[in-house]
Amino acid sequence: MNTMNLTEDGKIKTIRYLKATHEDFAKLVNEGKKVIDEFNTMESKTGITMEMCKEKIKEGKIDTVTIDGEEKDILWLYTYYVEKKSILDGYNRAYKFLMEEGVDELLLSIDIGPESYNYNFYKLCLEN
Repeated sequence: MNTMNLTEDGKIKTIRYLKATHEDFAKLVNEGKKVIDEFNTMESKTGITMEMCKEKIKEGKIDTVTIDGEEKDILWLYTYYVEKKSILDGYNRAYKFLMEEGVDELLLSIDIGPESYNYNFYKLCLEN
């Protein structure tokens, strides 16, 4: 066991310079769930998935779609999906930075590398 990361009383020393509270994690999860709902709602409204948009664009079919009474082209819809996915990816990175790096630090203190568990805690939280 690597005792370099332990205090004299056996607690783990932290080298992270940014801390997060349970409320911070909860907010990231709740905001991520909102984005997923918005994404899924758009798919339901249009009947077109992000992958379908991508295929239509590749084929050069720049169709229009009616969303809440407004005509939008498929490029607008694809941009909407990409933006929502980017926001969700950002939340995932923030969660990983705030939480999983703390877990990585804990594992390293007992000589276990973070690659050994290869798990995305944020996705688990979003699914539950």
